[in-house]
Amino acid sequence: MGGAQTSPVRLWLVREERDVAEMQSALPFSGVCFEPLPLLETRLLSLPDGAFDPRLCAGLVFTSANGVRFFQRMIGKNARFRGHDGNIKIWTVGPQTAETARRAGYADVRCGSGTAADLAGEIVFGEGAGEGAGVLYWPARDTPSFPLAEVLSARGISCFHLPVYTALAVDAFPAAFLSALAAGEVDGVGFFSMQGAQAFQRLVSCAGHDGLSAALSSINALCLRKRMVESLEGIFGRVYTAEAPDRDRFFSLVQRVYGIENG
Repeated sequence: MGGAQTSPVRLWLVREERDVAEMQSALPFSGVCFEPLPLLETRLLSLPDGAFDPRLCAGLVFTSANGVRFFQRMIGKNARFRGHDGNIKIWTVGPQTAETARRAGYADVRCGSGTAADLAGEIVFGEGAGEGAGVLYWPARDTPSFPLAEVLSARGISCFHLPVYTALAVDAFPAAFLSALAAGEVDGVGFFSMQGAQAFQRLVSCAGHDGLSAALSSINALCLRKRMVESLEGIFGRVYTAEAPDRDRFFSLVQRVYGIENG
């Protein structure tokens, strides 16, 4: 781990600008500046007729904050969904998604331990989602990394995937990031999804110039999950992983790597 820095640590996070701003506001210590590095463009999708029936819905499962946001946009755009009940049971993958769901107006929110696989087990062995209890809907990206609906259905819980948004990789690194990297103003890059890590890896492979590789090899990658490491090894000088996939553990990782104390 690195020693303490006297100048602010400048970390570029592979997330949307709104999410980065929220993380900066929630940071419990000083000396770190988060910058957005959006490598995925998210877009609302249209659901076919009959894909979501509010009358059958016994609960919603969210595995990302974007799932909550895009589901709310979908509800707002479709009059046939207005019967949707904001008081139904909500299962979320972790505390940040739970917070987003509460801000969206849901009251009965259950918070998982951080991964979709763990959440599946928590739903199976929890209350209110047993066989015959109704249908669970899972609003998520069109290509999720974990087959949550299939896992739950195999355990006797009716669950349907609602592809409410897509995430498309951008064609090039943002100019602001490349300029900061060339100027030595990037201390590390933070990764929060496998798709984001893979998008970064593809852009590095396509760039094909030594200057970028040399600059990246002198900085750190900080990952929320261990499965991202394979995509990033050989690109960065060091690759670190949070002890658990949640925001607070990511903050703790930043402190350990850069020698930052509380306060």
